[in-house]
Amino acid sequence: MEISDGVSHDPVSRPGGPARGKVESGWRASLKGDLAGGVTAAVLTVPGAAGLGILALSPLGDQYVSHGILAALYCAVFVPLTALALGARGVMMYSPRGVLAFLIAAFALKSLANPRSGLVRLEDVHQTLGVLFLVVFLAGLFQTAFGAFRLGTLVKYIPSPVMAGFLNAAAVLIFVAQVDPMFGFQQHVPLLELPAHLGSLQPMTLLVGLTTALAMWHARKFTRSIPPPLVGLLAGTAAYYLVAGLGFGQTLGSVIGAVPTAIPTPTYLASFVDLVTRHDRWRLLAVVVSEGMSIAVIAALDGLLTAKGLESVTDQRADGNRLLIQLGAGNMVGACFGGIPCGLNMVGTVSAYRAGSRSWSSPWLSWPPSSCSHRSSPASRAW
Repeated sequence: MEISDGVSHDPVSRPGGPARGKVESGWRASLKGDLAGGVTAAVLTVPGAAGLGILALSPLGDQYVSHGILAALYCAVFVPLTALALGARGVMMYSPRGVLAFLIAAFALKSLANPRSGLVRLEDVHQTLGVLFLVVFLAGLFQTAFGAFRLGTLVKYIPSPVMAGFLNAAAVLIFVAQVDPMFGFQQHVPLLELPAHLGSLQPMTLLVGLTTALAMWHARKFTRSIPPPLVGLLAGTAAYYLVAGLGFGQTLGSVIGAVPTAIPTPTYLASFVDLVTRHDRWRLLAVVVSEGMSIAVIAALDGLLTAKGLESVTDQRADGNRLLIQLGAGNMVGACFGGIPCGLNMVGTVSAYRAGSRSWSSPWLSWPPSSCSHRSSPASRAW
């Protein structure tokens, strides 16, 4: 990748001459910006990623919530590392995506948590997660295949209103999925039956949820340096413990609990082999392959559209086919470690770019060309 840093490189300059000093200055300036951008993106990404991990696995029960947080963090770690190994050198940031987390939650609810499906026993946490992460693995495999067969170029033929409708519908579905925990219902309550169950509402739980939402909504009025999701997380957590300290702890939901800690290992890879070799594997494969394909299609569209939207901000044009290969391979690796699907993080990327990030790191600037090439546009210059 060739990125202009505003330095004139003279190949015949003597070592230690003026040209070398300018290159060193640009290297240090770029490294400082990359560090600032990376920290900014991490602070912005981690709270939201944890929430999406909870959303993805919460249909399986409370005992899976902590695993959901870990799955989201593993996704945010292994996908960018894999993308980097496959040649990504741009400023793109990666994180779990709301629409993908919702699709995983829908699969968990209808195929795993449903006793009539008979695919898993929820008491067997490792087997249940093995099936779920097998779906993520297959989704990544299909994403990689889309890129290898150069299907990434087809995104330009999708009408914008279609994708706008799809993404907005996904946002509405995610909102509806959060009604139960927001109101403190112990069991799922259909939205149309909400008025009949208002007697089961927990006012203090709703108060904490509204405090969190309002803090995020109005965060920009008070500070520009702290991301709104982090403001909401801090305000909501403080409100929870304040209410509990006032003696209303019994009217609140439980805390997330301890997150499993261990050195990451690809333990689920062996689980995938066991699942596809068991006696009823054909029935299982019919379910996980169809679900994996569905998630792969949505993940591919989401990644390509996000990359397209970021072009005018980051000055970097993404190769759609290579991007699909990088994301797909990253999701395959992440699934082996126990990660949910990952995609491009638009908010994190813009925030990192504002903070000065221009590459993964200055030492990578001398690497071979990758999926991003530097370009200039009126919109990016105005930015």
